[in-house]
Amino acid sequence: MPAYFKYSAILLVYILNIPSLSAQNIICNDLDKIKSDMKAIREKDQGIRSKIIAVMQDAEGSSRDSLPLFAQQMKIIDKENQQYIGKLLDSCGWPVSLTSIENNTIFLVIDHADISFMDKYFPVLKTQMEKGTVTKTDFFTLEDRMLMRKNQKQRYGTQSIKADGKIMIWPIEDPDKLDDRRKSAGFLPMHEYMKMLESTYGNNAVWDKNLTVDEVQHLKSKSPTKISDQ
Repeated sequence: MPAYFKYSAILLVYILNIPSLSAQNIICNDLDKIKSDMKAIREKDQGIRSKIIAVMQDAEGSSRDSLPLFAQQMKIIDKENQQYIGKLLDSCGWPVSLTSIENNTIFLVIDHADISFMDKYFPVLKTQMEKGTVTKTDFFTLEDRMLMRKNQKQRYGTQSIKADGKIMIWPIEDPDKLDDRRKSAGFLPMHEYMKMLESTYGNNAVWDKNLTVDEVQHLKSKSPTKISDQ
């Protein structure tokens, strides 16, 4: 069976077996049910990304063939999670009495969404950051990702792409003051963060301070195995 049809058949079985949260009615005062839904959302969001990271760490192995399937699964999961979180925030506002992990789960869904979803809920996330419900690191990570998606320089160095077999840090505004900004927002120093990226993805991390957005976009487009938005 050709690979395309094999992946399509597997993906169809996967879709049919996903329990849909987005189709459910949300009862705003049923905190136990919301918490249960948050747990399921986080498990799906992080589970598929763990599989993708494992494939990236085994880039030369046979598991590389499963990357297209996992990427499609991730898109389906992310879309369903966005539908639920969008419905929750629109109908109920940000739920009170959530744990830090549950608050982070809402951030993850927004962070893994398309730019229109990010734009819509960015002010909501900012309000929760100012209240202390959402961490500064989560908020500024989303800000960086939005800047990258809009082809602008990021501010905190949280975003990277994979191109030419390397993890490349997306261009950063005012790089000489980067670690000061990172410290004020609660991030690790940049050199420690890059070591963490290398450990996680199994590739060298590179930060060329002179690289422009246009240049990194060109490198990204040339790479046949690019995985963007690390």
